[in-house]
Amino acid sequence: MIIDTDIHAGANGRHLHQLLAMFPADKMLMFATDFPHWDGDTPDFSMRILPKELLEPVMWRTAAQLYKLPVRQRDN
Repeated sequence: MIIDTDIHAGANGRHLHQLLAMFPADKMLMFATDFPHWDGDTPDFSMRILPKELLEPVMWRTAAQLYKLPVRQRDN
């Protein structure tokens, strides 16, 4: 799924969450940006509207798996 418009524009959080539940968003959705354009959204802005369980997959894990990038374990 590619959403090439501002997903936040007039977004009703409940409607967005319903949409995300209709497909495996944790495996198919990745954050993208057109930074450094002046009207681009920063990652923290986009993270505010995602359900907590999708933050890690959408913001980095799905891309790491798709591109077969090594993932380091965090030090606690």
